[in-house]
Amino acid sequence: MAIVRLRNADRSFEIQGNETLLEAAIREGVGLPYGCSAGNCGLCRARLIEGELKPTRHHDFVFTQAERAHGDFLMCSNGAQTDLTLEVVLEKDPTSIPWQTLQAKVKIAEKLGERLLWLKLRVPRSQRLRFMAGQYATLTLENGAVSDSAIASCPCDERHVDFHIRRLPDDDFSDSAFESLRPGQIVTVEAPGGRFAFDDSSTRPALFVAFDTGFAAIKSMLEHLTARESEQPLHLYRICCGKEDLYMHNLCRSWADALDELSYTPLVIEESFSEWAKDELSGMEKVETMLRRVMEDHPDLSGMDLYVCAPEPVVERFDALAMQHQLVREQFHAEVIRGNSYTRCLGATA
Repeated sequence: MAIVRLRNADRSFEIQGNETLLEAAIREGVGLPYGCSAGNCGLCRARLIEGELKPTRHHDFVFTQAERAHGDFLMCSNGAQTDLTLEVVLEKDPTSIPWQTLQAKVKIAEKLGERLLWLKLRVPRSQRLRFMAGQYATLTLENGAVSDSAIASCPCDERHVDFHIRRLPDDDFSDSAFESLRPGQIVTVEAPGGRFAFDDSSTRPALFVAFDTGFAAIKSMLEHLTARESEQPLHLYRICCGKEDLYMHNLCRSWADALDELSYTPLVIEESFSEWAKDELSGMEKVETMLRRVMEDHPDLSGMDLYVCAPEPVVERFDALAMQHQLVREQFHAEVIRGNSYTRCLGATA
């Protein structure tokens, strides 16, 4: 095992055995640019400052004589003989990652209750899906049904991509996913989309609020933070309509038990999702009660980052409440839940 330090990014990670530097960086959630992972495109270039590399494969990408003299090399084609100090370019803007189209196979399509589907896809071995924690993908089923859905897994596991699909009324995509998706079927994945992503440059305490399947994007962020062994204080709030929609509750509890820096608070509205949606005004009053509970726990948000993934009316109300509690505008990160016709279920305009 060797330690790799990124001098210009104040980050470090471990490389084990015969891993390439790129494989180790992806595993530990370091946001590096890369493309082919086979030594052809040159996107994963870095500069060696200290230490000795261990070449692992030939690469066709050609460096100039000056670049080689400055220590430039490809992370996909080298491991570490000793501890290393490198200079790299990290991806900080979600829109800088190129759009990718992959044909992925269904590995798991498991119903988590009557109205929620856990979908795990396996990306072809020759390809990697690049995204930042919090972004979404456009999914197309074999029958042509299409929907946007937040990626629910860590960018460090680039061969397996998770999604949480809510069963929605009069929606071809969720109907098809629930009724006909089976292991081995092909789903076309186009990604990454959106600007909702964790700010890796911040060391401030982070507050996460997930409403229903808004947990998918937040889960991706928390798994990313776990992979990079973040030590900043984290607090997760989940707002659900009825206990049956508090899916993966034990996973959240296990995070809180295992990580000293993570606190977890579930907030359950007594009425089920369908009952709550019948009366929009009453439903929003119940949600606001939950949001005010978050504010009671954190009356001064000026030194925190806030990440919210919820239906649009909930995001808008939380925005207004957070600003009343000294939240800095640049530290408010919000995403409206992705999915066809989702807001119709909340009595809001789609």
